[in-house]
Amino acid sequence: EIKDSAGRGRAVFATVDLSPGAVVVHALPMASVVTDKYAESHCHGCFRPLPTHGTVACGKQCGGVVYCSTACRAHDTIAHEGECDILAAWKEQPTATQKA
Repeated sequence: EIKDSAGRGRAVFATVDLSPGAVVVHALPMASVVTDKYAESHCHGCFRPLPTHGTVACGKQCGGVVYCSTACRAHDTIAHEGECDILAAWKEQPTATQKA
């Protein structure tokens, strides 16, 4: 059931008792991203740890996006196309430290 929760906004509430470990929702993510902590150690497509050698960079070289294989890069191409140019431009922007 969807209803308002005081001070928290709208929320989903169970209408029956749930067992520990019960699957409540099963859905594909709308968006996903590798956090900064794992950006250099995990594949940006499948999120698995990168192999020790043989990683594959983005085809446009936006800088920072790396894949575990050419197959993984190919699978992520459509999703990455929209962000690639933005990431490249963002990389060119000076950081707050560089501006000071």
